[in-house]
Amino acid sequence: MRVRLVPAKDWLETDNQSTFLAENNYNENSPLYRRFDESEKLLDVWILRSDESKLLTGLFVASIGILMSIANVMMGCELDLATIWKTIKRPVAPAIGLFTQFILMPLLSYIIAVTIFTPRGLYSMALGIFVTGCAPAGGASNFWTLLLDGNVSLSITMTFISTCASLVMMPLWIHLLAGPFLQGFSRDSRIKIPYRNIIGTIAFLVVPLLIGVGIQKWKPNWAANARKIMRPFVIFVLIFVVVFGSLTQLYMFRMMNFPAIIGGLLLPWCGFMFGCFTAIITRREPPDVTAIAIETGIQNTGIAILLLKASFAQPDADIGMVLPVIVACFTPFPLLFGAAVHHTIKYIKKKRQGSVDVEKPAMILEKTEDKQTTLLLKDSDNLTPPGLSSPILKDSKTSMTTMLTTTSGIGTSTTGSQESTDKY
Repeated sequence: MRVRLVPAKDWLETDNQSTFLAENNYNENSPLYRRFDESEKLLDVWILRSDESKLLTGLFVASIGILMSIANVMMGCELDLATIWKTIKRPVAPAIGLFTQFILMPLLSYIIAVTIFTPRGLYSMALGIFVTGCAPAGGASNFWTLLLDGNVSLSITMTFISTCASLVMMPLWIHLLAGPFLQGFSRDSRIKIPYRNIIGTIAFLVVPLLIGVGIQKWKPNWAANARKIMRPFVIFVLIFVVVFGSLTQLYMFRMMNFPAIIGGLLLPWCGFMFGCFTAIITRREPPDVTAIAIETGIQNTGIAILLLKASFAQPDADIGMVLPVIVACFTPFPLLFGAAVHHTIKYIKKKRQGSVDVEKPAMILEKTEDKQTTLLLKDSDNLTPPGLSSPILKDSKTSMTTMLTTTSGIGTSTTGSQESTDKY
């Protein structure tokens, strides 16, 4: 038996006597109150959300839609259509992404569901994790690829292809494997694929990107300014999603238990590893490895949530939605760690490269207008070039770049220039 508790304002409008019995049984002042023995079976108490929390969630969804649209326009300003066309003509990387996204991830989520949730009778959560594993890539995958210096063009291409493929692959996997997870639901329950929302997701991705590409072509100055602020803005959007999203889903955290946390953690983290290893085994370039790993691990939890909302009444939908929310919460942690390590190594390399450039002056041979060979000496403190008796000091008028035009020792031919360079 399951006891359902509804908001107080609805108690007078319901004829469900079990609601009042549950309330009376837990009210010590009621003559019907009795204390349950430890040997008695505990009842599941389901509580419906208030309208205020639904309003806050609606505001979050609207604000995140606006912010992500702006971020996608900025990414369109940096998008290289030639690279995307090259990727489409040789779709090896997208094929790898489709394999990891729609073969490995659904199987992984099914294994997690039957191993962790169904033995404990948590069928709603089992369905939630499985539906999340069948969802396409998306969400903030393009933004994380940008921050980790991955192949953004490949990431956007893979997001588009996987979202289109989900129109076929999600119903296929759900039809094949979701049946056992419907235990505990009504016999009339049917999983409804949100086709309209999936198509809307495709439009939500493509339209802002095309606007950005148009700005890049017809307003290059605007595109240049957008590229300057794009990365800080993307960081702001990601922080906003994590913080505001957690606040709107606080009621979900109260429904979390240890199995739910473990299952929600395993799905994205194993997805990152499987995507990375698959890309490395197939000998992809490092930027492609980054893009494939991120696209595999980040699921479009929004589509999974919409599917559960469309398929089941409350509170069953909210219980199933716990897993997509947990997956979304735990997804950023390995990405944040990877970004910190990546940019730390990048900073150290840049610093070392700068010190090497100071110690070893760079020489460039160029041709001037009068066809004489010019020797450019950079960052030299005390350097005596060929043909001169005194060194050139760094604090002279040409401190960073000193131009020397010589008539002897270097010559005007390419061969002579190369010989002088080797000799020097």
